[in-house]
Amino acid sequence: MAVPVSQAWTVATYVLKQKLKGRKKYPLVLMLEPLFRCNLACAGCGKIQYPAHILKAELSPEDCFNAVEECGTPMVAIPGGEPLLHPRMPEIVAGLVARRKYVYMCTNALLLKEKLHLFKPSKYLSFSVHVDGQREHHDFSVCREGGYDIAMEGVRAAVAAGFRVTTNTTLFDGADPNSVRAHFDELMTAGVENWLAMPDLPRDLTLTCARGTHTESMPENIIGALFYVAKPYALAVENQKRGQWVQKAAQPLTGKTLGILGLGAIGQEVARIAATLRMRVIGTRRRPEPMAHVDAVLPPERTSEVLAQSDFLLLLLPATPETESFVDAGRLAMMKPGAWLLNFGRGQIIKDDDLIAAVKAKQIAGAVLDVFRQEPLPAEHPFWTTEGIIVLPHIGGPHPQRDRFVARLFVENLGRFLDGKPLKEAVDRKTGY
Repeated sequence: MAVPVSQAWTVATYVLKQKLKGRKKYPLVLMLEPLFRCNLACAGCGKIQYPAHILKAELSPEDCFNAVEECGTPMVAIPGGEPLLHPRMPEIVAGLVARRKYVYMCTNALLLKEKLHLFKPSKYLSFSVHVDGQREHHDFSVCREGGYDIAMEGVRAAVAAGFRVTTNTTLFDGADPNSVRAHFDELMTAGVENWLAMPDLPRDLTLTCARGTHTESMPENIIGALFYVAKPYALAVENQKRGQWVQKAAQPLTGKTLGILGLGAIGQEVARIAATLRMRVIGTRRRPEPMAHVDAVLPPERTSEVLAQSDFLLLLLPATPETESFVDAGRLAMMKPGAWLLNFGRGQIIKDDDLIAAVKAKQIAGAVLDVFRQEPLPAEHPFWTTEGIIVLPHIGGPHPQRDRFVARLFVENLGRFLDGKPLKEAVDRKTGY
């Protein structure tokens, strides 16, 4: 998450004052440790080896405030131990925020979701969550199975509540570069809705997104998913492993109805390709208007008509309060018994338990899911083992040249900004995307 302009200005002003006073050395960040105690026992950690009387010791809020006043720095980092174990940590943080100090509370996030209600979102407060790589690597590093999932759940809860959240990662010798890159990719899958939750986001600030940079890869992957569920290729591969010759007629896509909830740039490109396969395409759009290759463009209020007519239902909706658990038991009941659900939008759109129940009961044929509420999808999640649900590891949007596409859009918008022109792909604050 970006540093607030107010923080950058405060730090720059502080540094300038020090230089004007002729000081060559001065503190910039106060490392405030109100306790050494921790709820993890990481291998190689020296702090947990301290004697019991030291691990039980705690600084009072008054001790912390005095240290901050004496040091005078604009930023305060609160490492540990685990700060959330301190019984008066909310009081300490509130006092530092009242003093307009930019606070970074380092935490393993095991208690973050539980204690989140004790803190208030502020531009002065950031939770810095320690995440040491992907799930397996992190859990090994902290010697706690399931620690990664708990931490990421805390991160999502904090972001959803409007808190500023950063992460910090320790990389060890021999770390796999591909795993490291995958780890940081996972941390970057939050989406623009989390920026809109920032408590200090100026009302007149224009936000842009990377809309349109997925229109090459995602439509192809969506069409690939259609072929996968309509054609018996997967079955043929399984039969080949057993040396069995089993013929099964492929389901034609021609003449079938593809329903698209969210006819944006990607939806329109999918519609174009589907039309060449002689599929009938219908869908919803917030501002319905006729568009090429789509037989009927309906407002969201008429979603039920799309559900009832679709042989394949594609979800491309954004994550907003209105789309949270949008596809629930009631809407799944409106679908055809032989219909397939494909979600390439946001994981929050689907109510997981309702989808699992519908697939198990053969209420719908099945589902192809590329996005989830929690990513990576936990190994124990029933999506993995529910027959009829196909799990894709969020591969719909990535493209070998995606960074170049995004950079090209950024450079174009930078030129527009400098020339005073409207920016491309601006985010609508009211709709949330």
